[in-house]
Amino acid sequence: GTGWTDYDPDPGYYIGDAGLYEPFGIPSQNMQDNGQGFRTTSAEIIPEVTGWPCTLAAASSWDEAATERWGVALGKEFRAKGANVILGPGVNVHRVALNGRNAEYVSGESPYLGSRLTPPYVKGVQSQKVIAVVKHYLNNNQETHRDDVNAIVDLRTEWEVYLPPFEAAVKAGVGSFMCSYNLVNGVHACGNANLLLRDLKETMGFKGWVMSDWWALHSFAAPQGVDQEMPGNVAPGKTQWFNETNLDTLTSDKIDDMVGRQLIMMLKHGLFDDPVCSPPHCDYLLFKANATTPQHQQLAADIATKAVTLLKNDGGVLPLQNPQGKKIAVVGS
Repeated sequence: GTGWTDYDPDPGYYIGDAGLYEPFGIPSQNMQDNGQGFRTTSAEIIPEVTGWPCTLAAASSWDEAATERWGVALGKEFRAKGANVILGPGVNVHRVALNGRNAEYVSGESPYLGSRLTPPYVKGVQSQKVIAVVKHYLNNNQETHRDDVNAIVDLRTEWEVYLPPFEAAVKAGVGSFMCSYNLVNGVHACGNANLLLRDLKETMGFKGWVMSDWWALHSFAAPQGVDQEMPGNVAPGKTQWFNETNLDTLTSDKIDDMVGRQLIMMLKHGLFDDPVCSPPHCDYLLFKANATTPQHQQLAADIATKAVTLLKNDGGVLPLQNPQGKKIAVVGS
């Protein structure tokens, strides 16, 4: 990856930039975040893209068809802005009410809901020659101490609660996974062979590539299943692990697998067919192209409307009465 100075993207670059190799005609991977649509890294981009409801609001609709239409619209807008990789969907199941990023996750509290809505999102996005990156794999269920929190999870709970939305993404043909900052059972997720090799690539049969979250590596994790280190530059206090010395320790077959997973998905999803811009020469799209449409604005309004849930006061439950000697917890806002 390229295009960062310290912790900020350079002008003309996206949140993530990788892969360009012009002698072989390999286009760049232009990656942008997606929380409520195309991430606006400057004020001038804001009126050029749709302000979508947050992912959790869209999930509250339980509407698979609307989710796929949303994915298609997202793919169109990302491509119009020069991005061909969308850093989403986030599918972590809610387990911590105070998690500041719960609004980004399509699963809500339900592995079942996540398993139903992840596939149409992925298929919609990838129908527009934009690769989806499902995240944050795995057990990244809180922001507090997210770099070093250690999630202790037994295998049955992992497969019944946390993995179903990710497995649904694999079955839907998602192009890439992003491994997370946290530890799982004492090992960082980006470098956890049980998660990346045993569970993801072997048991689920994932054929795409695994990228790290930004500066999430704590060791040379290629042997444990990470195929791409992001964002690729050395920030203050960080180490670049995918360096020439470490890569020289890998066999040619291992290198071929890491690179091949990326190229296969780029070919499969049309990134070679109609290449977009190559950073740093993307200003004309990133800052000038108008990607939103009246149809997208209407779809955003429709999804927001579907997200509203009305509570019927059957039996006079409301207003809540405080039982003598007991406490009531009201969670949410």
